[in-house]
Amino acid sequence: MNLPFSTDSPEYKLIQSFNSDTVWLIDHLFGFDSDFENYLLRSFDKLDQPIKIYTEYILDESVKRKYPNLDIKFNAKAMIQGNNLLAVERYAKLAAQNSPSSAKVNFLSSFNKTAHPGRIWLVLWLYDLGWFNDEYCSKYFEIVYTPREDLVWSPIPDEVLYLYSKYIGNDYNLFLKSHARNQFLKKIIKFGNQHHTTASDDVKILAKLNQKSFVNLVAETAPTNSIPFPTEKSLYPIVHKTLWVAYASLGHHKFMFEKFGFRPYQCFDYAFDQEPDPVERLGKLTLMLTKFSKMTPDQWQDIYNQEKETIQFNFEHVASGSFLTLIQQLNQI
Repeated sequence: MNLPFSTDSPEYKLIQSFNSDTVWLIDHLFGFDSDFENYLLRSFDKLDQPIKIYTEYILDESVKRKYPNLDIKFNAKAMIQGNNLLAVERYAKLAAQNSPSSAKVNFLSSFNKTAHPGRIWLVLWLYDLGWFNDEYCSKYFEIVYTPREDLVWSPIPDEVLYLYSKYIGNDYNLFLKSHARNQFLKKIIKFGNQHHTTASDDVKILAKLNQKSFVNLVAETAPTNSIPFPTEKSLYPIVHKTLWVAYASLGHHKFMFEKFGFRPYQCFDYAFDQEPDPVERLGKLTLMLTKFSKMTPDQWQDIYNQEKETIQFNFEHVASGSFLTLIQQLNQI
């Protein structure tokens, strides 16, 4: 397992000198690997003392048992505050007073802010598939190619090269040498005038872009994570009354449906959601969407109309407050 910080860092030294019986952890904690190992939790567990851990994760008992010295509890308040869920709910309540209806003129929207491996893979994938439309997709970061041994987060490992060729059908090295593509790697594509935007800003800025698109491909926080960690990003298309799928952690969609009470769309095949390898998962996700990319705007609109009942249910699940109530009922503190 890769360490999120070095053994001589202040964070590591702080854990080693820890002497409390309670820890409040926020955000995704650098995620879990394929064996459901998390470096922070393992570091606390190795202190060999009973510690209560409050986290934004809802973990299965099988995962908790991997950390015998830790009493891990879900902190609903931290999830709601940390992911700005109240701001999204407020937007939905206001939107419920209106009935915006936009014709589907664009295939796909996708919003990519902070650079991490998943978003880098995603924007490269979308660009070479011809799905990255600058008017509806953002890329707030440059992608810098350096020799492989110097890479920390760039998508160059052998399995990525193989899967890129498998799903995209192009040679990755030619991709990097293409002038047009290299221009794209360097290009910054933003929406709105602000350098830093909050969830309250983003949910408004992205509304019309999502509503004019057939599907919003959500670039979630940690697609390399093996445990679901949904954020406000997955709620934006829901409150915009737009079809969506997410490039997210393993089991993200199942979690959204079974734990958070949202309903799946009948038009999508969610088999990709159970693919353990994050790059293979992206390939299967885009392969599933390919048939829709070849449709006309009228066909997109027909599918959207067929899914309206589910779209409205999911919207009302947020706007009515039932979604946040459900999260609070899952609280373990």
